Order: sequence, then structure tokens, then C-alpha cells
Amino acid sequence: MAKKRKPKVKRNYFTYEAEDAILLYNKTDNADERSRLYSKYIHYPFFKLTQNIIHTFKFYHTDVEDLEHLQHEIEVFLLSKLHLYHHSKSIDDRLYKIIVRKYMHGSYEEYLAKFKLDCLENNEEDGEDPESPILEAEFRMLLEKNASFAEEYGLYKKGTFLEHTGEADKITQEQINTFIGPFKGVIDDECYDKLTKLTPPKAYSYFGTITKRWLINYCNKSYGKKITKDTIEGVCEDINHSYGLDDVLTPNDRLSDFVDDYIEYVTLNIYELFPKSNDAQVADAVLELFRKRSDIDIFQKKALYLHIRELGDFKTPKITKISNTLSSIFKENYTFYLENGYVDFETP
Repeated sequence: MAKKRKPKVKRNYFTYEAEDAILLYNKTDNADERSRLYSKYIHYPFFKLTQNIIHTFKFYHTDVEDLEHLQHEIEVFLLSKLHLYHHSKSIDDRLYKIIVRKYMHGSYEEYLAKFKLDCLENNEEDGEDPESPILEAEFRMLLEKNASFAEEYGLYKKGTFLEHTGEADKITQEQINTFIGPFKGVIDDECYDKLTKLTPPKAYSYFGTITKRWLINYCNKSYGKKITKDTIEGVCEDINHSYGLDDVLTPNDRLSDFVDDYIEYVTLNIYELFPKSNDAQVADAVLELFRKRSDIDIFQKKALYLHIRELGDFKTPKITKISNTLSSIFKENYTFYLENGYVDFETP
């Protein structure tokens, strides 16, 4: 009887030990200790990380013949960026981006005015009298809470989380949760939901991201040099070239590909993104415009609203609210796609 083959054990080369070594490396100024930490714990994870990214994404347009020479260049680059890996600073930056990106288009007074308008629209949708004294009193309480929050946090001041953690280089999920607690009920639910998804940074993700960005810029420059010097036949016959000239994506092709992925992602996760049944129906109606985009000739706002209303008895404020949420998901992930060259809707 044949013996059963043992299942392969997945070996993670970028371990917590490597991450702790990076943090220790940044803490010490001792050259010998840094050299020991790098050679024993950090060099191999960096080597494997660069190797995997180069071959996974086919970054083969290089100025060097041996890819190990390219890996060495990247490792030198990563070494120069080691000091930037800091848990508290990373979370502080991400908090700032999430909140300021949401409210950066106006003053805090404008935000409060919009907040009141949203309250009135929600009350009207729920069939309640927006001018009710009870609702007005509730709004006043929320307004005072928001004003108090703004005074303490400045809606969000950069460096506040650093103060909260004492600029600790390593933090826990509990510290993040404690800090974002006061934000609940002050900023809108969509923005707060993004804050709740924040987790302590991981060295693998951080250094993987900056490696991909470095390689994208490097290979674009290398390929640019090649097409200015080589013949068309030479470029087409280059075995390191991962696509032919006829397959080069135009900006419109890239956008179309992204929209297809975007539609699929939102459709599959529609009830997680929009837990209320009515909101999910509105979102699906808006997505239907994306699905039929090649058949739509008129893109006037009023015409599109009328088209969505034909799919269901939806009110204009609700359509606007859901469309803004879909727009935020689109913009954030399309920006990531343009910067990194691939789609990752699960990345916060």
C-alpha cells in the first residue's frame, strides 16, 4: 500500500522575528548590532521578498543581465527606508488620510452644515417631521458632541495618535481601538467603518508595497530607454518582454478592466457594503449603469437619475447617498490600481 504523501508545510520567510529585528534595528545606533540584526534576521526576508515580487509580476525590463544584481539594488533601497517603518507613525498617517480625505473639501463649519442637512434628509426618509422639537433637541446634542470633538482633535490633527501611544514603535490592536472610540457618532458611519478596519502595520506589507512601486518606476524607465534605442523588431522579439506591442493597454483599456473588477467586487460584497436591503437595491441599480455602460449614449445627470428610478421607487437623497459611497470605493481602489498596477479591493 502506497504511503500517503505528507502535506507541504507553508513556510513564511517574513516572520515576526524578522519584523521585531527591524524594530530593534531602528532603535539602536550601534553599527555592530545593526550589522548583526540585518545579516541574521533581515537580509534573507528582503532577498525572498524581492525575488518573489520580481517573478510574480514579471518585472523583467532591467538594465542588468543578472536579476540578483537587481535584487541587490532593491535591498539597498529597502535598507535606506528601514527607519521609516514605525507602527505609531504609520497608523497616525493612515488615520489622517482616512479622515482628512473625507472632510478636506471644506471647513468644519461646512461639515456641520452638511451634517445637519444629512440629519434632516434621514428624518424625512424615515417619515418623521424634520422640524420636530424632539429631533431638533437630538440634533443639538449631536452638534455639541461634534464641536467638543473638533476642539480636542481638530477633526483630526496629525500627530495625535503618536501622542496617544507615546510614539511607541510597536503597538497593539487594543491601542488603536481605544483611540478611535471617541470618533463613533461624530464622523459619518462610512468613515468610522474604515477606521475600525485599521490594524497594526506589518513589515511584509509595508516593504512589499514600496518594493512594487520602486520596480514599477524602474521598469518603466528601463523600457522607455529600450524603445528609444532598439528597433520595433527588437522589442517584439525580446523574450523578457511580457507582452507584445499589440497587447499594450491604453488608459481606456485599463479603466475598463478596472470597472469590470469593481462591478464584480461590489456585486459579490453588496450586502456587506450596504447591510440595509433598500440601500443594497439602490447600489445594484447604480451598478446596472456600469454594467450597461457600452449601451448608454447620454450621460446627463438627470437622465441617469431617471434611469435609476425606473429600476425601483428610490428617492433622490438616497440615490445620492449610495452613489457617493460607491464613488468613494471606486476612487480609493482605482488610485491604488494606478499606483501599484494591480487590483486589491481588500486592502484598506
